[in-house]
Amino acid sequence: MSIPQRAGAYLAVLLIMTTVVAVGGFICPASGPVTPATKGPIFVNIGFGAVATPPYDCTGSGTVTVTPQNLTGTEGNGQEQSQNYTFSGKSSTVPNEPACQMTVNFPDKTPGTWLVSNGQASCPKTLTAGQPATVKIWNGVCQ
Repeated sequence: MSIPQRAGAYLAVLLIMTTVVAVGGFICPASGPVTPATKGPIFVNIGFGAVATPPYDCTGSGTVTVTPQNLTGTEGNGQEQSQNYTFSGKSSTVPNEPACQMTVNFPDKTPGTWLVSNGQASCPKTLTAGQPATVKIWNGVCQ
């Protein structure tokens, strides 16, 4: 291909790409439509204890349960689910937060309202498809 032919080919490609961008599109070979999310995770952050110097050992365990209340979706896991948790490691020195914290993940839950409980507190939480829901139970209180 001669230099003028090559320049013409580059110009044609540039013109096509500029046109696509100008109308708000993009070129992505072998891709299809984006499927909207139909489920989401519930993260439960459980914490206790006061910040102290020196740090102390975080110990203890329990069970956290998510129970469906009013589900609005049909995809994902819509069943009650429980997970055990165990605290370990040293306490944190971050002010205004419990010194001992850990997070339990309940992935792929059906959208809607859930009741999250660890035996000390029960917290209602609404899960929207595609968006993580976080529940904090700190020192036995829903935050």
